[in-house]
Amino acid sequence: MTEENLPASETINEEEQRCLVFVDNSQELERALYYACRRARRFDGRVVLLYCTEQPESEHFIQFLGISNRLEEESREEAEQLLHDLAEKTFQWSKKHAIVIIEEDVKAALPRLLAEENVSNIIQPMPSKENSSESWGRYLLEEGADALHIPVTMIPATMTIEEINKLT
Repeated sequence: MTEENLPASETINEEEQRCLVFVDNSQELERALYYACRRARRFDGRVVLLYCTEQPESEHFIQFLGISNRLEEESREEAEQLLHDLAEKTFQWSKKHAIVIIEEDVKAALPRLLAEENVSNIIQPMPSKENSSESWGRYLLEEGADALHIPVTMIPATMTIEEINKLT
C-alpha cells in the first residue's frame, strides 16, 4: 500500500490493527463499514477499503481495442468515485483509513494483501438472498475460508446503528 492517500502528518503504524472491508455497490455495505469504523476507532486502528476492479467482458471487443480501453477506464472512474464517497464516510466515523485498489483476481491477491497490510480481521456485510451468488461474503464463506487465518465478521444489513453502537 502506498501512503499517497494519507495526510502528510499521518504515517502508517505497522502494529496497528486493520479492518479490511471489501467495497462493492451493495446496499448492505454501509452497515458493515460503520461497524468496521467503530471497531477501528475503539482499537486505534485503521479501516482498509479494498476495491477489486473487475475486468470488463472485453474478450468480445478484442478487435476493438478502443472499446475495451474505454470500458476499463469507465470501470476505474466508477471505482474511484465510490471509494471517494466511502473514504469520506470512513473519515467521519473513524478518522483513519487506507484505500487499496487491486487490478487482478482478488482470489489470488488476497493472501498476499492480508500479509502485506497486517489485517487483523475482515468485516463484510452478510450476503442477502438477492445478491448472495456474487457477494464477497459468499466467497469468503465458501471458498476463501480455507486460506484465511484471521476472523471474518459478517454484519447483517438489518442491524441498526444503535445495535452496532452497543456491540462495538
